[in-house]
Amino acid sequence: GGPDHTDNYLYALGGSFNQSVGEHLDTVNCFMAGKAKARKAVAIAEKVAKDPSLHKHIRPGTKGIRLYTEGMHKGRTADELFAKGKSLFSAVRLANRSK
Repeated sequence: GGPDHTDNYLYALGGSFNQSVGEHLDTVNCFMAGKAKARKAVAIAEKVAKDPSLHKHIRPGTKGIRLYTEGMHKGRTADELFAKGKSLFSAVRLANRSK
């Protein structure tokens, strides 16, 4: 979960893509965005999560507002998310070569 913000690593991909992949492929999105953008995204998501006055910037999903600090990525750094995404992306590339 994170705010609608230009430093969100999904900002350039659009809301419909974000909703279709949910949080389960956030790591791939971090990899596609790059380490610097992923670090900015995690920093702003953590800042917004810690400040209730900023929660208004999080678009509620079907389960309401989901904070970065409470979701599946809780406690993970941007570099960890990037590394996991790189690994998943590599697996997809390998699977595609095997066809």
